[in-house]
Amino acid sequence: MIAVAILGFALITMLGNIGTLNGAHQFNQETAKAQEIAQILAERIHGAKFSLIGTIDHPWSWQRRAGAPAEHPPLTETDLTTGAAAYPRLGQPVPYAGAPTHVHNLLVAPLPATPAQRGVGLVREASGLEDLRVFLEYYRPGATSTGATWAVRDGFRYPDIATPSSIIDDGALIARIIVRWRGRGTTVDRAYEMIVARAR
Repeated sequence: MIAVAILGFALITMLGNIGTLNGAHQFNQETAKAQEIAQILAERIHGAKFSLIGTIDHPWSWQRRAGAPAEHPPLTETDLTTGAAAYPRLGQPVPYAGAPTHVHNLLVAPLPATPAQRGVGLVREASGLEDLRVFLEYYRPGATSTGATWAVRDGFRYPDIATPSSIIDDGALIARIIVRWRGRGTTVDRAYEMIVARAR
């Protein structure tokens, strides 16, 4: 009888550990994918011509501030003009309509064939991350010499607008990349951040 009880306890413990390990494995997979997306964007920033970063013809590089309202919504894998994914522009209770949907989609869509309508082309396949949102913020170099929180550093952040010529007028910039998603099968928001420094 005692042996049966001990065996039952051991089985319950083992099953609990398997669930914990599966959860940890899933979390690690999701974080690795978020890190991959942030790394791709960081490499784009490093490889781009400095004077083109943030300009209207390069929507992958638009500033997409994490704190709403913002001029440009986050990069995502969903249609931002309809349904639950609709994103309010500048705090207005209407879907963002300031630019075609493709400029907010990270995917390289195979159709239509016109390059300008394919999305920003950061990734070639769906990430598997639920409710994926990718934000990009630009700061002047002085941001690193002030308080520890990004809210305190907001005074060093560049405006959200995308113009024909770059608004980045310093010889260097600091880019903050924030990848947010919802943990699979949960209601928990998760995030991964990467900070990139780039000189002219």
